[in-house]
Amino acid sequence: LGFSGFRELRDRARAEWRGAEQPASNHVHQLKSLLERKLLADEKHLALIPTLISEQLLADVVAAISRGRHVWIVAHRETHGLGLYFHRLLHNVRAEGRLLDPGFLDPLRDLTPDDVVIACTFRPYSRQTVAILPEVRSSGAQLIVVTDSAAQGFLSQQEMVLTVPVDSPSVFLSLVPAVFLF
Repeated sequence: LGFSGFRELRDRARAEWRGAEQPASNHVHQLKSLLERKLLADEKHLALIPTLISEQLLADVVAAISRGRHVWIVAHRETHGLGLYFHRLLHNVRAEGRLLDPGFLDPLRDLTPDDVVIACTFRPYSRQTVAILPEVRSSGAQLIVVTDSAAQGFLSQQEMVLTVPVDSPSVFLSLVPAVFLF
């Protein structure tokens, strides 16, 4: 987009918003328009999920989670809330779900090949999440990655990848498809 980073984009968007002197009715119309665009984008992305995730892959993921000794959930930054949501859902069906504190990953040292790790990361990809993937692989634990693209260099053929679109007409990613997936 020609910006040096997210901060420059955000600052410019704020300046444009503050500088726009429009009647209140125009603000309501703009907001409605953004909400409509967001809703349409989320509907489109939800409809894409069956084309991105096969029934067989989903069945394999469910089977791995079901047979895992422990299910570890790793989610940093903006995806931590998503991880927390999945943990609460998982907790209703099994007691062995563990949501890792993003700042304290030491419990992963206890991973075994009987465990399952679900890692959530979307652009900009969390360095902390990406950095633990080799450790998870070397433990032999089953790795499931929820992300926005299966073509990332940090992925390998060893893990199951659940791809969900996160594009949004706003400056924030939409995690609606990921919430739906869980």
